[in-house]
Amino acid sequence: MHRKLSFSCVALLLAVSLCAADGNAAPAHAPAPARVVSLTPTITEILFALGLGKRVVGVTDYCNYPPEAKSLPKIGGYVNPSVEAVLALKPDLVVVSPGPGNRDAAMAM
Repeated sequence: MHRKLSFSCVALLLAVSLCAADGNAAPAHAPAPARVVSLTPTITEILFALGLGKRVVGVTDYCNYPPEAKSLPKIGGYVNPSVEAVLALKPDLVVVSPGPGNRDAAMAM
């Protein structure tokens, strides 16, 4: 239950920050990220569900929903993302859920 709650909190914070950045409520010093890389399938689905799919420029090998995600550049897997592939996409924001298998790569970005 704790894990589900923390994921819900992350999703809510992501939604609020990305959506608010489009409106007049965003501070002038915090432009909306135009280029987003998602490092988990769930985050990819959330970004598209929020209508932010046009900003997503890279996803993991396992991101296959919605169908539009299949055609985006792949950066490797959840556990083994390629830091070089992510950086080559020149993202403004990398959204990741760090875990024991990908913590080093997540912290490098």
